[in-house]
Amino acid sequence: ARRRLDFHWLRSNVCLFRDEAHVPDQAFEGKSVGIRDTVRARLAEAVAEHSPMPFPDDIDDDDELDVFGLDSLAFMGLLTAIEKDVGYIPRAILEGDIYPETFGELVSAYDVQGAK
Repeated sequence: ARRRLDFHWLRSNVCLFRDEAHVPDQAFEGKSVGIRDTVRARLAEAVAEHSPMPFPDDIDDDDELDVFGLDSLAFMGLLTAIEKDVGYIPRAILEGDIYPETFGELVSAYDVQGAK
């Protein structure tokens, strides 16, 4: 059975993370980095910090996120880390309209919101 992120918890607690100043991470400072690269880098950091699973050298759009063993708290940390770099968490994720199950779906959620 797939673990699902508790979106009610996410919506009520995201304000805790939004109170922090938006400061770009030094790893990305002064570099032009696309959404895909940002999501990949932040996912690799989350997996290294919160999961015993190794992060692969190559990741495809079809790779499922649940194989990395991130719980809902680690996933929230991933979203807030990405938010610090790009300035937002996609509304569709916050409102529970989508739950990205693959790397491609997570990137797409940011691409769609960023295009608006």
